Amino acid sequence: MKKLLFLLVLCLNFLCSQSQIHVIKTKTSPNNNGDNLHRIANDFSKEVGNKLKEFYPAKVENVSVKLTVINGMLNLTYSAQITKCSKKESQFYFDHRGGLSARNKISDAVSNSTQRAKKQKTDFIYILEKNYSDIKIVSKNIDKVKYLNSYWVICEFFITYCDK
Repeated sequence: MKKLLFLLVLCLNFLCSQSQIHVIKTKTSPNNNGDNLHRIANDFSKEVGNKLKEFYPAKVENVSVKLTVINGMLNLTYSAQITKCSKKESQFYFDHRGGLSARNKISDAVSNSTQRAKKQKTDFIYILEKNYSDIKIVSKNIDKVKYLNSYWVICEFFITYCDK
């Protein structure tokens, strides 16, 4: 009986620890030639969407994007927490819309990346509204760093939605 109780406690601990998972994607590059840093955002969105489906019912929380300089190169890190939830709160699809900009003046970089991200978000939501319901902007993140005499700014909107 003690062994069975011990096994039950171990199983409950495992299940409780699985109520949250984290998705983290990071890429380091000397520049953004060929939009190579953008690929990580798409990989991140795909993995978060897959995890939402895998752990359904679940929702996305604490989404962030960080832009830093590591060892003299740009480093871009995306992270999100996926939490078990009720079916009523659940989200099923996940995507992002954003812009990365490098300019000599910080205000120009912020303006450019924000405007591009807002346009992408608006256009994307217009398309989503035809096929999906419960569209939510779960997070808007802006981060910036000075790198090679320019200000680099990333602005990202993270969006969830469900089938109609």
